Amino acid sequence: MERLIVELSGLCPTQVARYSDAELRALLERGREQARKMQFTEEEQVVQFLQCVLLLGDELSGPTSRNTDVWYTLTSVSRPAPMRLRRAVAIAQRLADASGSAAPATPGRSAPPSAPAPAATAAAPPIQPPPVPAEPAPSGFSAAPQAPPRTPTTPSRAPQASTAPPVDSELPQIEGFQVLEHIGGGGMGDIYRAIDPSLDVEVAIKVLRSMHPSAQAQFLQEARAAAKLQHPNIVSVLRFGQQGEGVYYVMPFVKGMDAERLLKTIGEQLAHLKDGQEILLLAGVDPSAAAPELKTLAESPKPHYRLVAWWIAGVADGLERAHTTGVIHHDVKPQNMLMAADGRLMLADFGLAMRRDQRSADSPCVGTPRYLSPEMLAAWANGSGTEGTDERIDVWGLGATLYEFLAFRPIYDGPVAKVLRDIATTDPTPPRQLIWQVPEQLEAICLKALKRNPDDRYRRAAHLANDLRAFLAGVAPVADTAGEPERSRSGLLSWLKKK
Repeated sequence: MERLIVELSGLCPTQVARYSDAELRALLERGREQARKMQFTEEEQVVQFLQCVLLLGDELSGPTSRNTDVWYTLTSVSRPAPMRLRRAVAIAQRLADASGSAAPATPGRSAPPSAPAPAATAAAPPIQPPPVPAEPAPSGFSAAPQAPPRTPTTPSRAPQASTAPPVDSELPQIEGFQVLEHIGGGGMGDIYRAIDPSLDVEVAIKVLRSMHPSAQAQFLQEARAAAKLQHPNIVSVLRFGQQGEGVYYVMPFVKGMDAERLLKTIGEQLAHLKDGQEILLLAGVDPSAAAPELKTLAESPKPHYRLVAWWIAGVADGLERAHTTGVIHHDVKPQNMLMAADGRLMLADFGLAMRRDQRSADSPCVGTPRYLSPEMLAAWANGSGTEGTDERIDVWGLGATLYEFLAFRPIYDGPVAKVLRDIATTDPTPPRQLIWQVPEQLEAICLKALKRNPDDRYRRAAHLANDLRAFLAGVAPVADTAGEPERSRSGLLSWLKKK
């Protein structure tokens, strides 16, 4: 132990000095035990692991918001231990430098007397963004996720079961429905679970707050088009109408979790290291009730990535159906995707969709900043509304969702202004730089969907779906044909034509 302390004192003297002798010895003993659990047994490996512990002020017993990069690097068991440790130390040193070497003491343990009492650090999943400072969205821009929730216990926006009490003293009265409880909400409205007595079925009702009469008329016209969409991967609009100064639309009640919650769950549980049955259970899907193709994928090597490709391909199919009827969703993101009982991922919130031929400079920029495509952002910035944009804005949102399934974090994070600036100026960090296990072909497909120039992106959602299925079939996708969207029509078909 003495030699270990001397060596670590030379490697990270500032951090070592924060502990009393007894506290340091206890921390290093626990750290050595944790290193053994992670199969770092050689003396040099133990020293490097303990160096990470000291630099972060974290015993690395699980992923937290601060140690995410280090944790995933150390647990990437497909890479050699020396390589993992070298990279982990470099990341930990960078984090320590960025925070002025003021790493907090291990959560749940008292700080050493020589150091100021650190703020408590609660464990958080790697995909959760840090709290966004109170910052108004730009004028004319709907930034639903940045709006404060109406109650501290408000769940995800997606229509899923909840025991949260109603927000208002009285639930809204909507003709033809018995409203049971408030189950979610955001900046644009609230979602309620209700019963349709005529059919004796549960439904979800989204009530949008007060709208200008002209906006009401536009919504009702667009909802009419969305109500005609029928597809296994779309949560359809059953009914819509006016509600006081606002509007509402009714959807089937899907009891499964939304993709935002799913991402949190699988990120916390390191799903990319688990077998397929475990992943399905984490997703709330009974393996015995799953679709046959899903069962097969769950039994394959690296099942997480194959399941993700299947889920996103299904949503892309739903988007293609909408696009072929002239409807563009405008708000594709994890919160608007729901897991069905048989394991299908379904796209919801088509009540906010808009017909291609009805968009103009007066059309509002509806959407969530983090999932806005660069051209949508540019259209809003120059005052052209949604004019000049097309289906590729939805391809971007789906690519951003795929990115989170691969990297367990959003592409861009932080305050609204920073996110918008990054979308316009910064290419996404390749997922494989964050999670080594990400298949190279799947990364290429994801990054093609996220090309900032829409001409370099998949031109249609069907092209994205085809390349994802080519990945599942073991055929090389054509995601490397940047700038040639028509050649991206089908990865599998293109490959067969060459044979």
